[in-house]
Amino acid sequence: MKYNQDLKKLEWMLDAPDKHRQVPEEQYYGDLTVLNTDRSLLDTVGTEPLKKIANDAIDLLDTSVAIYEKNGDYAMGIFTSGWCRPMDTASRKLCVNCSNKEALESGKWICHESCWDCSKRALESGEIVDESCEGGINLYAIPIIADNETIGVLSVGYGNPPEDEETLRELSEKYNIPIEELRENSKDYKKRPKYIEEITKKRMRTSAELIALLYRYKKDEEILLETRRNYNLAIKATDLGTWHWNIQTGESTINNYWAQMIGYTKEKLEPFTFDTWKKMIHPEDLQKCLNKIQEHFSGKSSRYECQFRM
Repeated sequence: MKYNQDLKKLEWMLDAPDKHRQVPEEQYYGDLTVLNTDRSLLDTVGTEPLKKIANDAIDLLDTSVAIYEKNGDYAMGIFTSGWCRPMDTASRKLCVNCSNKEALESGKWICHESCWDCSKRALESGEIVDESCEGGINLYAIPIIADNETIGVLSVGYGNPPEDEETLRELSEKYNIPIEELRENSKDYKKRPKYIEEITKKRMRTSAELIALLYRYKKDEEILLETRRNYNLAIKATDLGTWHWNIQTGESTINNYWAQMIGYTKEKLEPFTFDTWKKMIHPEDLQKCLNKIQEHFSGKSSRYECQFRM
């Protein structure tokens, strides 16, 4: 039930318009902040894959996960653990009931500042940063690298909360939380053995690579679509005749300009095949065309280029 409630709150933040993206009075923690982020991860990888990746760590550690864009803003963040969430809530309250943007600029949002400080170093160095955080546990910040460029960071909170009185007292004063509440949260927290932490770290490293692969795939797809769009515009603007031959399937297609150049309509020539093309070539030029094709297939020429009559 608690897990479902967290997802509903996350969905509320995803659906909220940017100008109204302000934390409600009863909800001070920052499940998601979309500020002036460049949205490179959100718009390419998408929120659903990012949520699934974040939930993978949450299922193992009952923890906090933040995914940062390369300029330092959240792509998304989820806080669910019995330790991280109240600590983040308390540090968010120190900023008073303002928007997330104002809270971030105040420098009082301790949990975010600590997480971002660690993640920023991972972003700048391209190396994993593994260290203790201001909230008494640890942070594992993994750079997300695509095409030799660090495009973001996957940051995971891990480790069991402190139990010694001195640390709890320091946290109580820093976060303005009654020490009794911290003792209870630490005591109630379901402790994770070290091997679970190591499994999660390994899985999150793989997840960072997966995010990079998705990002690269989407970017390549966008480039291909833009190239095709520009190609089609060029064809339309210059009345070029084009013929496409899929060598694997044998399928051939022509455009209207190609058909018109030799006195036909496209519909009149359909279905257009390689055999149709051969029959329309001037007999004296056919063998030359076939030889040029064979030279290209055998690797003797890098491209097929031939002038012939039809």
